[in-house]
This record gives sequence, C-alpha cells and structure tokens, in this order.
Amino acid sequence: MYYGFEAIPINKSQTKSVQYVVNCCLGKMWNVRSKEDIELCMHCPSVDLTVAKRKVKFLTKYCHNENSLCSVFRNRARNELDKIGLNATSY
Repeated sequence: MYYGFEAIPINKSQTKSVQYVVNCCLGKMWNVRSKEDIELCMHCPSVDLTVAKRKVKFLTKYCHNENSLCSVFRNRARNELDKIGLNATSY
C-alpha cells in the first residue's frame, strides 16, 4: 500500500487520509470499530512514520547513486533529507 510514497511529496492531510484507510481496513479485518481498539491491535508504525522512513531510505540511496541523471537532482534530494530532519542512521 505504501508503494511509491517515498518518491512523491505528501502533505499532512494526505497522510491522515491514508491512515484512515489503514485503520478502516484493519478494523474490518479484526471486526473492531473504535480507533483505540484498532490502535491496540495494530502492531505496525503509523503511516507518517512509515512514509518518513521510506523517504529517508529512498533519498539516501538516491544521493549515493552514481547515475548521471541522479547527480543532476542530488542537491534537491539532500535538501529534502534536511527538510525531513532525519538521517538514515536512525533507522
């Protein structure tokens, strides 16, 4: 479900929309309705944390790639990493 999120910009409202879909799917799987019960049953990180981790991993690989096309946009990828405020070593 998260395929491609690391390569596109995603804002807070889009992240909340995806989290809602995840919660609805998990709620139907476990036959629970309340958000608190879903969070108790859910043993995976939130959507925003998952997308941030994937984005850091993607951008780090992108920055270290020696491809000539990647080198054109390397500075932009580094700026995105700085904007996220996370580094790849924390994962």
